[in-house]
This record gives sequence, C-alpha cells and structure tokens, in this order.
Amino acid sequence: MQATGKRRIEAAPTAIAAALEDADALGRILPSCERVTPAGPGRFDVEFARKAGPMTLRLRTALAVTAEPGGVRRIEIAGRSAVAGSLRAVCTLRLDPVPAGTQVHYDLALETGGLLRRLAAAAAPDAAEKGARRLIDRRRAEVERR
Repeated sequence: MQATGKRRIEAAPTAIAAALEDADALGRILPSCERVTPAGPGRFDVEFARKAGPMTLRLRTALAVTAEPGGVRRIEIAGRSAVAGSLRAVCTLRLDPVPAGTQVHYDLALETGGLLRRLAAAAAPDAAEKGARRLIDRRRAEVERR
C-alpha cells in the first residue's frame, strides 16, 4: 500500500523532529502502540497490539528514525510475528517551515504479510491514505500540545 500527501502542523520543524526522537511521544503518535523502548540513538523497539475478533494480535517491531538533508526524516519500521504475520513500512517526511508552523509532506510505503495482509486487504481501498493522515494528525496533536 502507498500513501502520499501533505498536512500542516502548527509547530516548528524542530519540534516535530524532536517528537520523532521521543519514546513517550512516539507511543502516543503510533496507532495501536502498546510500548516503545529506546534501543539507541534514533532506534526504538515498538510493540503493537490490535484486537481482531476474539484475539489480540501482537507484533514486536524495530523502528529507526534518520535525518536526511533538506529537513527530511525517514522512519523505517519492520517486524514479524508467528501469529500476526509481518509488517514493513517506510515513511519519508519532508518538514518545510511555513508561517506559524510546518508543512509536512509524507510518502508512506507499507508491506504486510500473513494475517496482517488479509486484514489489510479487507480494509477500504484508501486505508493506507487514511491511516497516514491519522498518523500525521496524531503527530500534529502531540507537537501542538507541547
């Protein structure tokens, strides 16, 4: 699944970048996130939990945030579970300063396998786009409340 778009956040690019390096902030931003543990500079172990009918799917992942030239942040997340399947996502965020905030341009690529793939296939065709917008909106709420 792919999603591309832009959202405006009323916070400086530095505040947005700082939220991406903060385990507590990431825990509030990432949907279905149960736990975020720092694993080194720009690296985190993240556990997700999501109800699917009578069961709870759990997925442990590794998340990395890297800074690239031009105010770009690259977020990579990958994980695998015997029950849930696999997840790999790469999201590139370009943080452009604008009056009273930041224009965030995002490009998300998401690959799933196993049960996660079947659940994603059952979702609406625009689920990746809606999910990316919700993720950016959560980031907006997190940095604007600081």
